[in-house]
Amino acid sequence: MRNALLTVPFLFFLSLYAADIREPARAGQWYSADPQALRAQVAGLFAQVPFDSTAKGLQPFIIVAPHAGFVYSGRVAAHAYAGLKPKQFDVVVILGTSHSFQNGVVALSPAAAFRTPLGTVPVDRAMTDRLARADKRFVQSAEIHGPEHSIEAQLPFLQERLGNFSMVPVLTATADRATLDRFAKELIAVIEASKKKVLIVVSTDLSHYHDYHTAAKMDGETLHLISEGKWEELRGKIASGACEACGYHAFHLAARILEHYGVTSGTLVKAENSGDVVQESRPGGVVGYGAVIFEKNKGGTVNEGSKPGAQTTTEERKYLLDLARKSIEHALRTGKEFVPEKPAKGVLTADRAVFVTLKKHGDLRGCIGQLEARGPLYLAVAEMANSAAFHDPRFTPVKQDEMRDIEIEISILTPPQRIDTYKKVVLKRDGVIARNGYRGGVFLPQVAEETGWDIDTFLGELCAQKAGLPRDCYKDNATQLSVFQVELFSEKNY
Repeated sequence: MRNALLTVPFLFFLSLYAADIREPARAGQWYSADPQALRAQVAGLFAQVPFDSTAKGLQPFIIVAPHAGFVYSGRVAAHAYAGLKPKQFDVVVILGTSHSFQNGVVALSPAAAFRTPLGTVPVDRAMTDRLARADKRFVQSAEIHGPEHSIEAQLPFLQERLGNFSMVPVLTATADRATLDRFAKELIAVIEASKKKVLIVVSTDLSHYHDYHTAAKMDGETLHLISEGKWEELRGKIASGACEACGYHAFHLAARILEHYGVTSGTLVKAENSGDVVQESRPGGVVGYGAVIFEKNKGGTVNEGSKPGAQTTTEERKYLLDLARKSIEHALRTGKEFVPEKPAKGVLTADRAVFVTLKKHGDLRGCIGQLEARGPLYLAVAEMANSAAFHDPRFTPVKQDEMRDIEIEISILTPPQRIDTYKKVVLKRDGVIARNGYRGGVFLPQVAEETGWDIDTFLGELCAQKAGLPRDCYKDNATQLSVFQVELFSEKNY
């Protein structure tokens, strides 16, 4: 439901889209509306940065930056962007959180461009439209974007540093983790399919309106958890009120992206609050700001050659889920395995390893798969669906009257990669295979997500429950560990 506070002004902001240009909502208020004055203001803020982040060897992948009035947060924002160079990136995906709407959606923009006093920044329509097609909860909304400042506040800094670039403006207007997780997966697929140089920006301020010393302490803890990539701990402290970040749900998207790429930590480059800049603001309470830079290979790397050659499209996912269900229902009717027709060329006909998981009312009902590709993806899905339904030794065969209650989930695997220590496992990103002698077991990466286990519990259960080995065998050099990643999708999302 739309926030009741916006029932009066939203029609005004809708009118700003008459020419497919999203006009600035805060120019002349939070920063100068005059182009020359704004350019001088931003240049002055960059001049206060005592270092260029590239001099420290930082290669930005995700940047965290604040979004308040430039007199308050501009110095921290300048620290976040100081290391960028002209034409370094083709597209900037800006992840903001709507301050005015909370209606269960992720909001993209239908505009052709966003205007600032420094000019217009085109919206990458191809990337934006593909995201909007992926799920009914991903909407293109001029109403949600119209009054929002969290994206707009980033643009003058980006314009001054990058020059020409396009953007994908994203506002979270939901706290639903499943919706946010789904969007993060689609965004990863869109970025990787685009072949463009992409920068991701997370727009957020920190604590709001505490006394100076309380804010500094709270923000220090928040920025520590962000920089160390301790996302679950951050979520808990945000929920309890021990930490504050108005852009937390944008952080949730970024956390999933960082986990996908195995990035476990970032670099804090600046932290202060409004009381550091305007001391007379301290008695009424201050607002906190921080700048953090994450590099793609900081704290972990994606295994070379480990990612699938192509991510599936939304249509291909729907096809595979439908194929899995047809395979089971065909066997129930005829007692024979279903042999599908060969689809058109593409990832569906490429050799891929796959697991098919069946759940009934949320509980496991069968799961069978391959660790290495033995044939085309479409045939593997049909075969593994049949095996999960009728040949998982832990369960009785599926019956016809159960099918309406069964949800199908598909995991497409990357080739397993040997690792020399369990410390290289990235929880929730990596599936793990453990082998010692003739015993072995495997956990898909989503097991950690579904159970909430920490790394020691995850690996201990893998050894004891799945492989029948001592619980701590993952620390034994005689135990061979391999990791893989998955592209995961389920009927519940379609």
